[in-house]
Amino acid sequence: MRFPKLAELRSAFGQFTREPGVRLRFAALLCAATESIFLKRALILSSPITAFLIWTVVCFAVAVMGAVLLRR
Repeated sequence: MRFPKLAELRSAFGQFTREPGVRLRFAALLCAATESIFLKRALILSSPITAFLIWTVVCFAVAVMGAVLLRR
């Protein structure tokens, strides 16, 4: 059994992370992790319905701003 060399592993990982879909998935994981921290705190400090409504409105506003900025 032959183990790959370190340079081969770096090259494979580099090629893997150059894919746009992979980059977007990593970005989505990062956003979801960050979002879960704030959402957990919001649920602890307020009622679930209030936290849900505020969260959906804020996320919609961020999505609209992102769509407008990326459209240019």
